[in-house]
Formats: sequence, C-alpha cells, structure tokens
Amino acid sequence: MSRLTRLSIRSILLLITFVVALPAAGVIIYAGVQLRNDQLRDAYAETAQLAERIVNEQQNLVAGAEQLMTALSQLSEVKQHDAPKVVPILQKLRQLNPMYSNIFIADRDGVVWATAVPVKPPFVIADRRYFQNALSSGRLSSGEYVVSRATTRPAFNVAAPLKDENGRIIGVISVGFVIDRYRDLLNQMRMANGSNFLMIDHRGMVLARGVNPEPYVGKPYPAEEFRKMKAGPDWGTSIRQGLTGDQRITSYRKLRLPGEATPYLYVTTGIPMEVINGTAGRKLTANMLILSSFLVLACAIATLVGKHSIEDRVKMLEDASRRLATGDLGVRVAELVEGGELGDLGRSFDLMAQELGKRAAEQQQMEAILRLSEERTRQAISASNLGVFDHDHRSDTVYWSPRLREINGWNADQAMGVADFINILHPDDRDAIAASVARAHDPAGDGIWDVEHRIIRGDGAVRWLTAQARTFFEGDGTIRRPVRTVGTVRDVTEQKEIQEEQRKLAYLVEMSRDFIGIASLQGRVEYLNPAAARLVGLEGADLAAFRIPDFFPKECRGVTDQLMDGLAAQGYWHGEAVFEHFVTHEPIAVEITAFTIYNEDGSPLAYANVTRDVRERKAAEAEKTLLTEQLIQAQKMESIGRLAGGVAHDFNNLLTPILGYAEFVKKDLAGQEAPLARIENVLKAANKARELVQQLLSFSRKQVLEMKTIDLGQVVGSFQGILRHTIRESIALRFHLSEEPGAIRGDKNQIEQVIMNLAINAQDAIDEHGAITIETAAVFLDEEYALQHQEVRPGRYLMLAVTDDGCGMDQATRQRIFEPFFTTKGIGKGTGLGLATVYGIVRQHGGHIWVYSEVGKGTTFKCYFPLVDEPLASEAAAEQEQVTLDGRRRSILVVEDNEMVRTLVEEMLKQQGFEVLAAESPKVALGLCGGRLLDLLITDVVMPGMTGPELYSRLERSYPDLKVLYMSGYTSNVMVHQGILDEGIHYIQKPFSTAEFARKVERALGG
Repeated sequence: MSRLTRLSIRSILLLITFVVALPAAGVIIYAGVQLRNDQLRDAYAETAQLAERIVNEQQNLVAGAEQLMTALSQLSEVKQHDAPKVVPILQKLRQLNPMYSNIFIADRDGVVWATAVPVKPPFVIADRRYFQNALSSGRLSSGEYVVSRATTRPAFNVAAPLKDENGRIIGVISVGFVIDRYRDLLNQMRMANGSNFLMIDHRGMVLARGVNPEPYVGKPYPAEEFRKMKAGPDWGTSIRQGLTGDQRITSYRKLRLPGEATPYLYVTTGIPMEVINGTAGRKLTANMLILSSFLVLACAIATLVGKHSIEDRVKMLEDASRRLATGDLGVRVAELVEGGELGDLGRSFDLMAQELGKRAAEQQQMEAILRLSEERTRQAISASNLGVFDHDHRSDTVYWSPRLREINGWNADQAMGVADFINILHPDDRDAIAASVARAHDPAGDGIWDVEHRIIRGDGAVRWLTAQARTFFEGDGTIRRPVRTVGTVRDVTEQKEIQEEQRKLAYLVEMSRDFIGIASLQGRVEYLNPAAARLVGLEGADLAAFRIPDFFPKECRGVTDQLMDGLAAQGYWHGEAVFEHFVTHEPIAVEITAFTIYNEDGSPLAYANVTRDVRERKAAEAEKTLLTEQLIQAQKMESIGRLAGGVAHDFNNLLTPILGYAEFVKKDLAGQEAPLARIENVLKAANKARELVQQLLSFSRKQVLEMKTIDLGQVVGSFQGILRHTIRESIALRFHLSEEPGAIRGDKNQIEQVIMNLAINAQDAIDEHGAITIETAAVFLDEEYALQHQEVRPGRYLMLAVTDDGCGMDQATRQRIFEPFFTTKGIGKGTGLGLATVYGIVRQHGGHIWVYSEVGKGTTFKCYFPLVDEPLASEAAAEQEQVTLDGRRRSILVVEDNEMVRTLVEEMLKQQGFEVLAAESPKVALGLCGGRLLDLLITDVVMPGMTGPELYSRLERSYPDLKVLYMSGYTSNVMVHQGILDEGIHYIQKPFSTAEFARKVERALGG
C-alpha cells in the first residue's frame, strides 16, 4: 500500500482505469477457456464417434464376408473344385462388392485353385495367418497386414474353412478387404482439420491411415503406445502422441472375431490439439483486441480529466508548500484552489501557515532562554570531567566539547561530524549503536539514549565509553521530528579493566575443581563455589543456615578449633582434615588452606579457604604402598628361594651316599636284629632329611613336577578320606566343590601336598572344636585385580580355598607366613616349611596364593591355578616296589663331579652285573669311552665345563643308540623348564634309594 501512495495522480487514474477493465478481461479469458473446454469435449466425442463408425463398418464388412464364404462353401461346384465354374462366380461377386479386393479358394495345402483376380500360378497361401488359423481352429479367422500376391497391394484377409459332406476340412475360402475405403467415411463426418484414423493389426502393423497413408502403411505403430493400448481396456479416449509426434485427442477400439481372445484389429482416431487450441485462441485474441481498444480510449479520457481538475490544482498547493518550507510564512492558496476536497485542503493550508508564524515567534523566544541554560550547563559539565556533544539535526552539525575531543583523540581545531564519530566506533559495536540511535530518534519514543560502547582512537588505543543523551522533537503527530540531541560521555576504560579482572577471578573461582568458600568473621557461610557445593552435598541449599563447624564430623571438632584459632592468630591455617557429606554422611579426606581477607586499612573482612579433595591421592598412596610391600615381599621370597635351592642341592649330594650306603649295610646285616634296628634309624633320619630338603625345593620351585591335566575337584574329592583320618575328630570338615569340571595342569601329588599342608595349618590354628571348609570354584581375575597383585595375569582361574575359624593372624604374622622356617608354633611342633612348601608349589604351577585373616575370627587361604581346556590325563599304574636288573654284557658310563655320589652309583651298578666306566668330569668321560661299547650314560646335569645334555649330544654322534639317565639335586633350565620335565627325558632326583635308582635305570634301558 505504501508504494501506491507514492504514485502520481495520473498514474493512479490510469491504474483505476485498468482495475475497472480487469473484470471484463477476466470474463473474456474465462469465456475463451470455456470455449476451449467445450471444443475438447466435442473432440473427445467426435473421435469416439468416428472410431465407433469405423468399427461398425468393419464388423458389418466381416459379417457380410462371413455370410458370403458360408454361401460359397455350400455350392457343389466349390466342393467339387470345379474351377471353370467357380471362377466366374467369384469374379461376379467381386464386381458386386467393390469393398472386396479379392475372393479366392485354396485346398488344404494352401494352393489357390479359384480366384476372382487372375494370378499367375502357382498361387500359394500356406504361409498366411488367416489360412493357418482357419485350418487349425475350424472357424472364421483373421489375418494380418500383407502385400497381396494377387493385387500386389496391401491387404487384410479373413478366411473360413471349407468342409465336405462329412464335415472334414478340405480347404479354405478367403476374402480380402480394400483397407483404405474408410477415408470416405472420414470426409463424410466432416471432422476437424487434421483429423485422422489408423487401423492396426494384431502385431501393431499399420493397415490403413485416413490422411497421407503412404509413409505409414505397413510400418509398426510406436511400440510403447501399442503396448499401452494392447494392455488397456477394449476402448478408451485420451490425449497422447500421434505418429507425427504431435499431441492428439485419440480414441481407440479393439475388434475380435468370435472365438478369438486376441483382437485382430485396432482402430484409432485422432484430432490434433493444435487445431482445437488454435480455434479457441483466435476467438480469445479477437475479444482481447476489442477490450484493448476500449481501454486505450478510457485511459486518454482519464488523463485529460485528471490534469485539468486535479493535477493543476495540486501543483498550486505543491508550490505553496515549497515557499512555506523556505520560510515564507505569508503564502496563501485558498483563493487559487476553490471547490471540492482540494478547496478544503487549500483553506487548511492557509490556517497551517498562519499557525506556523505564531510558533516561529514563540520558538525564537524559547531558543534565547535555552542558550542561557546551555551556557550554565556547559560550565557545570566542564567541572565534572564529562564530554558533551550537541547534534543539530536541521543543519546536521555537531558540537564536541574539548573534553570529548580529548576522549576521542581529536585535535581541538579539527572539524568533526557524525561520520567521523562513526569511523572511530569499534566495528563490533556499530550495529548496536545504530539501533540505539534509531530508537532515540523515533518520534514515537521518549528520545532517551543510554549506551556503553568502544572506540578505536587514531593512535590505536581502544577505549570504553558510556554515553547518555536525549533527543528533542518538534511538531506533533505525523509532523513530529527530531531537531536536536544533547548528551554526555564518560571514559570508563579503567573501570572496565577492573571489572574484567574481577570477572576473570570470579570465573576462575566458579570453574575451579577445588572447594572454595567464604565465611563471615562469625563463621557463617556466605559463598561456596559449585565444586564445593557438590563435594559436601549442598547444591541449591541456603548457605546462610550453615557455619564452619557444620562441615566437620563431631569427632573432628578439634580441627575446627585449631583452624579458627590459626585464623584469629596468624590469619592463616593449613592442614589435613575430614569433611562430612551433608546427605550421605560419607567422610571426605581434604587438605585445607584457610586465610583471612583484609580491607584497605588492614581490618579483617571475612574468612576464605581453598580446600582440595585428597581421597584419590590417599587411595593412590595406599595402593602404591601396597604394591611396594608386595614387590618387597616377592623379592624377599625369591631371595630366600634361591638360598633354599642352593642349600637343598648340597644336602641332596650328601644324602644320596648316606641313603645308598645305609641300604647296602641293611642288606649286609640281614638277620642281625640289633644292628639292623640301628641302621633302620639311620634310614629314617635320612628320609626325614630328604623330606625336609624336598620341602625346601618345593618352596624354591626347584623340584621336578610330573605335570598332567587333572580335575581339581576330583583331586580334592578323592583326598577327603585321607584328610578325615589326618585331622582330629573334634574339627568338622566341610567341602563345597564346584559342580562344573575344572581342569588344570598340575602334579597331583604336589596338589595333594598343598591341600594337606593347608588343612594341617588350619587344624593347628583351632584350639579344640571348630570347622575347616575346603571349596573350589572357577573365577575370573580382571585387569583391576592384576593391577593390585603384580604377579597375577588377568584370566580364568580355578580357586582352591581352605578356611578355618581358628585364632587368626595379625598383620605382622601375615607378612612372614610363607618364609621358610618361620613358625608361630612351639619348639619341636613344626619345621616352618609347611606354608613355604605350599607357596612354592602354587607358584611353580603358574598360580598364586592369597591369605586373609583376622585375629580371633579365622583365616582363609585362596590358591588360584590357571584353567586349561584340555582332556584329563588317565591315571598311571603304580610302579613295582622291587626291580631286578640283569647287567651282564652291558656297559654304563657314569659321569658325576661329586666323588661320594659317583662311587655309590658305580657300586650299585656293579652289584647288578653292569660294566661301569666312571668319570669325574665330561672331559674325562670323553677320553674314557673311546672305542668302547656303551649302552647307557648316567650323568649329572650341571658340571664344570660342560652340562650333562651337552655331553650326551657329543656322545650321541658316535653312539646313535646310546640311552641317557640324568641325575640332579635340583632342577635346571638345561633340561627342565618352569620345573616341568621335557618330554622323553629320563631323570632321577637326588637323593634316591637303590630301588628307585634301579627302576629309573631299567626304564632308561627300555626294560
């Protein structure tokens, strides 16, 4: 609407004329559209009517042909193939029926023997569709587009079977149609220009076309259009593309012969859309030309009338307004513009000019008063260090006070306007300033302007300013406009910098993860940052209801007193304490730094603190301490193990000849009771020493294990009877074994030793009555568990737990229970090797052991063995107690650096009839056996200069069939890995009895 008010009077008059003519144009256009729609409906009806006429004509034609062929088939001359008589009949019929192109009769082989149109023989139609269908169906059949062999012109035929008196088909009668005869029908119906029709056979070949048939007859109809027509209903009308590519209103019909499912003929008729649209368009164009002529005439009349009665009078008012605007307050126009609304406007103009004259006088008086007031204000502002500006909107000039020029970085004598002020505005503040100025200058507003913004001075300095101004207006209502804006400016850069620093500090406090709080000197809480509120559960709480002591548990109120005393005395306190969560009452370990806040004169204002949650640090320290203790314990146990292994090795070398020679003496003393009893005591002592050494080896993981895949639950279950006989009856034995089978790789005897030692240890912890619980379970030790237990790898384990309700142990005892010879039992009641043996066996099995105990409540030992997915090993048959060796004609090389062991072995072998070569070192052994026959090598494993396996490797080159039996006082990685004997190795551990030695020799020799 605002654009219409800006148009000239002449333009408005022309616009009115056009608006008045618009309904007439709409009526004409509507009539044209209706005419087009009517013509479309007529065209739809005409095309359908033409198609229906052609279909009826074709059906009548086919019906007549069928009657003709039926009549011919009844003639005796036809049945007798009497060509001379039949041909004249056919020719006469064709003359009487010009719509037939030919009439002919063929035998069953398709050879034409009578035709109305003479044809040079042979005339054969066996390949024609109408002939083949008539023979196969025995009824009237249709053909397809062909070039007639008789007329050499395009033809379409129907045919009927010729039967004898017995109903047997003896031939075919066919009638061909003149397919272009329907053009006359097109002319008769007086269709629109460009109307046309097509006749299409069942293959989509064009049989006939009403107009210009030559380029299209015998050619295929567009495949996609034919497919749609073929798949559609039997008739239809639509707008589609014609053969020539133009859009047409097209109707189609399908024709079928009785008994045929497939149409034999398609008839399409069409009228071009261009013809229909052209007729309606010409009518519409003629009507629009008539309307345009009347519109031009109306515009000319409107222009002449408007200029004389409106434009000239308005021009007088416009001239008077310009004079009034230039200050000519005596101008008058009422007498020049008389009559009508413009006359009333002239009188109003004169009244306005008179009123403006009065106001001008009053304005001059007010300006004098205002100048006096401004001078007084300017003097006051000069003393207040404020910058002042005064913008006169009429002249668009601005007064800038000296202080404001100084603030803006301008020289005193520079002429500066509004554009200069805009240039120094910070780019990010210009849009906001522009919006504020627009609001202040809005006549509908109050004219108040109060903004804060930045400027960039010529020296590059950025300054923050606050400006307060007011805009004064003149006039009322629609003529109210701004005439003057006066304001003051203050440089607040220093205040902004202080505020920015305060904002940063506040943000730092708000975002800190530490507890930061402020309290009054009376201890009343005034502020907590978000981290503090979260730590103690005071989110959203009324902080004024809490005091400093409320944050500490009752038992820690002494810390509160220390904190408050430190603040009062030194103004500072630092230390560790415990807060209590206000919701969960959970203790929170914290590190507090509290201090007093002072004002400028040194007087205390408030208390503040920065407190850090140290629970994670303390947990980490505790974890570090635990891991350090575990590492030290593991290192200590490893050192003790090495020492125990070395001692055991030396003991084994000493015990081997003691046991051997004692058994020799026992044989020699057969029948002498007193000496025999003494030697039995020697053997008992030696065997006890052997067991002691074996325990040392178990702890140090130097024993040789016979590892097999065993079910730990079965081992414990089969061991229950032995345990029941071993543990005293006043103690109940309880078993909780996992129902799921759990396989581990282990030495069954050693696992039973672990169970027995733990059970006996539990029995010794129970004074009189109590219970021992043994259980197994499959467990998964995760990464977290492994981090807290350095020797553990994450994975699946089978747990063996032995629990008692005895006296329990303190921390100091638990730290040493696995050390060899450490015992809490009385003198003579224990060797101190029971738990050390358990520890060594478990570790040698790749597992680990954990103990939990409380004084007065009992103890639990948990052993974890790695689970394996392997089939269980079968139980081996028990070894025979006595073995008799036949050493005749057999030679054995004995290599041992310990003279007593070497001598004992040599004597044992010679008693069995072996030829023995003894050597104290591998080097001597290599020299002794040169050229000698050897059946077996018995050698120590670790010797100076060369190991036992290395010696065997050297000898094997000369003696490929040489067997070997290794001896050792402890395991060595030379032939034993992780305490497990390599496959196929014959090995005997020192010390050994004569019977055990004999069995090993027999096995090594393959006996």
